Amino acid sequence: MSIDQTRDDSAGAPGLFAVLFNNAAVDPVYAPYGIFLLRVAVGIDWIVHAFLKTYRGMNTHEALLAKNGITPLLAWPTFSLEVIGGVAILLGWYTRQWAAFLLVFLAVVVWVKWPVGWLYSNTGGGWEYPLFWLMAQAALVLAGSGAFALQTTRGGCEIQPSERLTREAKVDRSPWPRRLRLSPVAGSSCWHGEPARSIPAPGRTTA
Repeated sequence: MSIDQTRDDSAGAPGLFAVLFNNAAVDPVYAPYGIFLLRVAVGIDWIVHAFLKTYRGMNTHEALLAKNGITPLLAWPTFSLEVIGGVAILLGWYTRQWAAFLLVFLAVVVWVKWPVGWLYSNTGGGWEYPLFWLMAQAALVLAGSGAFALQTTRGGCEIQPSERLTREAKVDRSPWPRRLRLSPVAGSSCWHGEPARSIPAPGRTTA
């Protein structure tokens, strides 16, 4: 018996259109692709942000650090970490670790921008965009690498887009009420569907 009412039988544009009207908490088919887009955006942001320092001149970056009470000696180390971290996030290599580490950098930027005010259009640039970037990257830390990642782990619940979402209902041999259990996706440690729920026996009603 199958309880999968939305099997992966529809593909292509019709399936993508249909998912727009599906309010699932996490879409098991398209969520990895959404995380992939977020990962690419965050990775490119870090790379461009880092090389903007060299474009303006590292002396400008050193002066900015000194102005905010940070030693200028950190100018080149921060540049290097932003480039390496940005490339790692872009490629999906230890995404969560690098994204979590670079959250510290974004927190410092928000702290530096705080006196300027909310709007990024304010003179000196407010903390509107840095805070948005921080929240987007925090979401990436929670969500994982997504699709097309260079490095993934099977220990967590990382669903590969290529995995077919097949679910089987398994019923215990124990007396009624029986428990409906969902089997994990083939090749994945993830469990899909609702938690186990009771199925009333024929002719019986549950309280």
